[in-house]
Amino acid sequence: MKKLANKAGQYEIDLQALKESEARFRSIVLWSPDAIIVTDAKGKIEYMNPAAERVFNRKMESFVGKDFGLPLVDGKSTEVDIFRPGKDPGVGDMYVVEAEWLNKKARIITIHDITERRKLEKAQSQLAAIVESTDDAVIGKDLEGTIVSWNSGAEVVYGYNAKEVIGKSISLLMPPVHPDEYKEFLTKKSSGELIKNYETQRRRKDGQIIDVSLTISPFKDTSGKITGGSIIARDITEKKKLEKVVVKARDAAEAANKELEAFSYSVSHDLRAPLRSLDGFSQVLFEDYANQLDEQGKDYLQRIRKASQHMAELIDALLMLSRMGRKEMHYETVDLNTLAQATLAELRQTQPKRQIEFVIEEGLAVQGDSQLLRVVMENLLNNAWKYTGKQPEARIGVGALRQGDGKRTYFVCDNGAGFDMAFADKLFKAFQRLHTPNEFPGIGIGLATVQRIIHRHGGRVWAEGEVEKGATFYFTLGG
Repeated sequence: MKKLANKAGQYEIDLQALKESEARFRSIVLWSPDAIIVTDAKGKIEYMNPAAERVFNRKMESFVGKDFGLPLVDGKSTEVDIFRPGKDPGVGDMYVVEAEWLNKKARIITIHDITERRKLEKAQSQLAAIVESTDDAVIGKDLEGTIVSWNSGAEVVYGYNAKEVIGKSISLLMPPVHPDEYKEFLTKKSSGELIKNYETQRRRKDGQIIDVSLTISPFKDTSGKITGGSIIARDITEKKKLEKVVVKARDAAEAANKELEAFSYSVSHDLRAPLRSLDGFSQVLFEDYANQLDEQGKDYLQRIRKASQHMAELIDALLMLSRMGRKEMHYETVDLNTLAQATLAELRQTQPKRQIEFVIEEGLAVQGDSQLLRVVMENLLNNAWKYTGKQPEARIGVGALRQGDGKRTYFVCDNGAGFDMAFADKLFKAFQRLHTPNEFPGIGIGLATVQRIIHRHGGRVWAEGEVEKGATFYFTLGG
């Protein structure tokens, strides 16, 4: 009797343990994030947990008794696309399906959703392809400065292949002229500091010192801890050489311009005295000895005076052009509308009876030197006034056009004599004129002055025209 009682007690303990084990198993199955499906030996579905219902977007009752319908490899995993009802047509999710026999009558199937993992793998693969295809050197290193990755661009830039450098210190690339950069970069990297477009020098395998632009950023793990860093290096050796050539050419051009301006200024001043004497004595000769000269002699004297006066005008023009190149710039807000109105008011006083239409746009405020921009407007409007002189219904306009980049192009237009575009390249050269002095007076220095002032403002100037149909002069200002 005692043995029977002991067996009954043991049976009750085993039954209780079995119930607890079953409860734990049910809890695991119910709350599992993976889909769990139980089939019979023939593959007919007997049970599916809530996670499986979410995967297939249906309740268990609609699947019970039906074939599982996916390939099974017992004891192994296989990746398949599962197209879930209710989703967009053709949108598939990648899963790993694993099947295990519970016994000879049933199998348990576990389905792991690896969609996000696949997306991450794809993104990593694309990133790796980009890194490998770039011409820039992309190098990975740990906190101690040991190289852990090396792309094909790094091989081109530095001459080492990956096997030669992985596992070695990044100091291998440091030239003797920059001994402290290695420690400095390690310190900045350890603090998580980003270094961007830092220009320095590095040493190639063949010993050549090259100029590089570096961008260095830290690597962080999922907890935010810095574990290393990446270096993107671009070879800018040729760029640096070109910059030196450009700087040298610019300095040479500036020196030549200054020398030319100084020469022009000096010569112009030196020429003034003899020209004044030539004009003065010619006038005295004409006034005091006119009765001793015939008409031809008087004509010669008048021509001498006229030529000397013209030469004086040319000298004045050269001096003004020289001053435009040497004047110190003072930037402020300048209203081109106001400058245009003032210039046209002065022009009206010279010929008050002229019938002429002015159209001047409002809101032409710019940043520039007011004195120099006044010279620009005076020259352009003087030209427009002069070359519309033979038009019975003359029109002059001042305005601006807004370009696609948001910047504005300013213009002065007229319906006057115009010009042949075949000779447009001569417009802004000193003393080059497209009309004879008999047609329109002038010495041909105004547009050269305009161009110099606009260039000093960082802009450009150009013109469009047609013979007897007017001209438009455009200009931009930098900044």
